Amino acid sequence: MKKIISIFLLCIISLSLLTACETEDTPTVDPDSPTVLTDEEIYKAIYNGGPEEKYDLMPDYGRHKASYGYAFNETQGYNNWYYLYTETDVTALSSFEFNSGSQEWSYGNASISNAIMHPTSNIKVVRSFVAPIDGKVLINGNPKLQSESDSSVTVEVYVNSELKYQQAIETGDTIGYYCSFETTLTKNDEVYFVVGTSENTHVDWNPIVDYTCQDLDTLYYLPEWGYYGDLHCYYYENVLNMYHLRCIPSDPIDQWIWYQMASDDMFLFEETPIYSVDFVKDHYMAYASAGDLNDYKTFPDGARDCTKFYDEEVGKYRYIGLGYVSRGGGHTSLFMRTSDDSEGWQWNSKAIVLRDFPVYSAGEPECAAFRKIGNRWYLYCGISGQSPHAIGRLSYWIGGEGQSIDEVDWANLETHTLDGEDLCVPQIENVNGKWYMFGWFPKTWNNFHWGGPRNLPREVIQNEDGTLSTRIDPYAAAIMNQGKILVANETNVSQVKGNVAVSAQQISMNDASTNQVSISGKYSSTFVTYNLKLEGTKAGMILTSSGIQIYVSIVKEADGIYLIVETPKDWSHPVNSKQLLTTKDVSDFDIKMIVEDGIIEFGVNDSIVLSARTGLSFPYTAQLFSEGKAVFNDVAIHRLAQVYDVYE
Repeated sequence: MKKIISIFLLCIISLSLLTACETEDTPTVDPDSPTVLTDEEIYKAIYNGGPEEKYDLMPDYGRHKASYGYAFNETQGYNNWYYLYTETDVTALSSFEFNSGSQEWSYGNASISNAIMHPTSNIKVVRSFVAPIDGKVLINGNPKLQSESDSSVTVEVYVNSELKYQQAIETGDTIGYYCSFETTLTKNDEVYFVVGTSENTHVDWNPIVDYTCQDLDTLYYLPEWGYYGDLHCYYYENVLNMYHLRCIPSDPIDQWIWYQMASDDMFLFEETPIYSVDFVKDHYMAYASAGDLNDYKTFPDGARDCTKFYDEEVGKYRYIGLGYVSRGGGHTSLFMRTSDDSEGWQWNSKAIVLRDFPVYSAGEPECAAFRKIGNRWYLYCGISGQSPHAIGRLSYWIGGEGQSIDEVDWANLETHTLDGEDLCVPQIENVNGKWYMFGWFPKTWNNFHWGGPRNLPREVIQNEDGTLSTRIDPYAAAIMNQGKILVANETNVSQVKGNVAVSAQQISMNDASTNQVSISGKYSSTFVTYNLKLEGTKAGMILTSSGIQIYVSIVKEADGIYLIVETPKDWSHPVNSKQLLTTKDVSDFDIKMIVEDGIIEFGVNDSIVLSARTGLSFPYTAQLFSEGKAVFNDVAIHRLAQVYDVYE
């Protein structure tokens, strides 16, 4: 268990830079230009994925993405991809010529430019893949319109002259559809991806022909090597670093080792060397050794989970952590020390108790940190013992506007929480002027196992009253959404109980007690969206797999409206996770929900996300339900991006 592990590292991880003092709304300024960047430009810089150079030649057996042919390349047939057009059908194809001026394959006004396929009223554009070997393949991708001003069009997939897939994409549909089917290819068979004739349309389509037929490769990095724990983020030189304590399963005793993963696009991570703090002298936060700077008079039984950072307001270093007044009595405190000098070498001052946890049942304040957002200081930590996982959600305290750390009475502030119990000890980090939160999910939903997979990007928003909210930001949502699998309507929704009316875009539940409908199909990695108007007391979605039913709901209780994820028939842990949404009387909710195996991230109204670790497995089936009247609008199940297609 983590509580009995003694790992002391002196100033190894560098976390927040001076930019950590900007507000969430502060735009980032390009140092080489006086132009203030828009939110869209900031997000685009944060999520900076995709190829940066020409791909190498790919092996015959593997996953063949169209981008392997077109990225930084102007050669027909490179990695088996070709660029063609026809005025009739796929039996009469001609080759595009590459236009070095416009950097596109073109004939007349028709063109293919990287992923964008642009037909005309009389010319179809065709991207072709020639099979290098015999074999079974999975063909998938997400054809969608580039912009809302693009006209409707029909896309098709052929193997030689046989039509395998056809889909109409209506005007303005920038989400599009997830195309996925298996087929068998013989060497030199041709797969044609066709965009039909249309005026003023541009289809964004980077299809994949996959000989491995492996469609799941989760962005959560459920690793063979172990799991994330005690995750500490720092953003430096456009790279998000995740320094973490990793559990390496081994026999007879698990091993615990510090590692660092890094990403320049927020989704795709690689292991990197652990930084020294030498690269930035004055503004950093470091996971520090409790043994070096502990005040043993105040905390005779030691300390742990400490951080050291530079506070420019006082020109000195600060050191905060979890101190043990008495391990035997379960008495701990969240404390702070301040250096005597500006270099952080002299530490003679006594530890100041920020918050006291006098008994074991009060928990222990783990992985604490200070962050300054706007003109307020925030102190946060994860308080242990709050769930069957024994790890704490993010609890935080809000300093007053314009107050320094020393001016805030931290001991007597109201405790706020951000997210539910299943996102463990998350950390908040400034990323290019925006704030993001990363933590880890428990390995199992109903027991204590330390460490697990981390969450996907979660933006943190500062509200006018100083409280914090989280959301799946719009740019991340667009990246994760790989196209519609199902749009709920009268052909694929059937009543199970209650009084229900179903139309093309709306499911009305009119019974005063319980209503339920089933949605056809079985699903794996999904991104679910819908709007809910709730007149009754509770409504949401039921996810079922292997006899386990998970309820993901909005519920009105006496003291407010809550998000809740439940497994009612699991006696060991019937409520997986729960979080207050608002104390106001509201009834209109916009939903964005990630479902990835046992992980659920349930976002509502771009103001809160509830994380949950459940016993759900793939594939799952879906139902909608309500207790009392409710209306579901625009219910859609989309494909959740995987590692191999998140930036395709």
